[in-house]
Amino acid sequence: MIVRSTLLMPSEQPATLLDLKVALLTYDTVALVDPNDRDLFPGTGMAMAMGMPPVVSLPSTTPIRRIGKAPGYDDEFDAVLEGAKAAISQGSVSVVSTYRPPAPDLMIGSVDLGGFPLNLPLLLTLYRTAAADPQFQAAAVEGDPWLFAAPDRVWQVAEGRGDADVSINNTPPLPDVTFHLANEALRKPLSNIARARIAHTIKLTGFCMTKGLVPHGSHQWHDSILRTILRKSAEFVDQISEADPYWNYRNRALRLIHEEYLDVGRLDQMSIEDVLRLRTAAWGAQAKAREALFDSVGQLSRETIEEADFNKAVSEKIRDYRQKAAEVEDERASLLFKVTCEVSKGALGAAAALTASGAIATLGTGLGATAALVGATCFALQKYQDLKPIAEQLRQAEHEFGSDARFGIHNFYERLT
Repeated sequence: MIVRSTLLMPSEQPATLLDLKVALLTYDTVALVDPNDRDLFPGTGMAMAMGMPPVVSLPSTTPIRRIGKAPGYDDEFDAVLEGAKAAISQGSVSVVSTYRPPAPDLMIGSVDLGGFPLNLPLLLTLYRTAAADPQFQAAAVEGDPWLFAAPDRVWQVAEGRGDADVSINNTPPLPDVTFHLANEALRKPLSNIARARIAHTIKLTGFCMTKGLVPHGSHQWHDSILRTILRKSAEFVDQISEADPYWNYRNRALRLIHEEYLDVGRLDQMSIEDVLRLRTAAWGAQAKAREALFDSVGQLSRETIEEADFNKAVSEKIRDYRQKAAEVEDERASLLFKVTCEVSKGALGAAAALTASGAIATLGTGLGATAALVGATCFALQKYQDLKPIAEQLRQAEHEFGSDARFGIHNFYERLT
């Protein structure tokens, strides 16, 4: 069992040095996204995304769906890299791109996607479905204090409509946000910000799936979007479990409650070198045990064992894990570090589990990672009559991709009060 690595998802702002420190205390390695990687996918891929054959690679200067940058973004990103030199030099931190810039020349017979690893038609469908959903729109921007902290910020970071936002294959353009706004003039730029955030989160989550990374949100709206994905997937799975009881067992994985806490203010005062010194042998053992616990609970949830047997088996694994966690708590006492881990009792449905008190800090679902996104889309589309073939498709997706959907969220560590 290895300690998982993560990708820190940026926003209109880069991930901060504090975000990086938090991630280094949890994951083996941390990937930062290149500041120039802002679009949903390469412009050369738009025709393919619309369902056309890959016969011509056309250079494009029109954005597909870009996410904006706050003023000073690149300088702030460089400052984070400067502060993280020690972690970079030992290979714990790196900078990645989801694709390299495609060749600028016209190509016949193939399409240069710059190594972009995701299925374009599926990605476009996932994006457009989520971006048209009022719940996703609200999760992306509603109540974000940073957006409204400065008078012109919404206008500064809003990109215009992209090719993925307009009418495609006889479908209407993506709608604007529908919630109430005191200033109606902000509706269109705020809608473009919501679309960009939804697109960015879905793309980076999919990219992480292909690379075996945990997508870790560095902003509160990442949490909101990821939770919306999982909640809609869970609601969908609750429905298909009527057609396939297998999913009743799979959803028991949601009942594992795992949270870690520390004093973020104290962590902020530490240097990267200090943080690296906290990555001890005991930390490695605890992190591996945590991954083994998550995986074993997922495996147990696949087995059709009695409820009491499931609770007993998971409780035994939690006891073993807590012993290793206690050693790390002692080592990180100066940060007021604490770990809580238990399995909730009662037959919660998947959707209920995601909103239960003490929901897991690293979000998981009974679905495989790709199936979680597909499930959310199916739920939003509501384009199904017979649940049995949908249930079978999700089984196949789970078998193909194997891993559970696991999302590291922004408040994985919370200040103790």
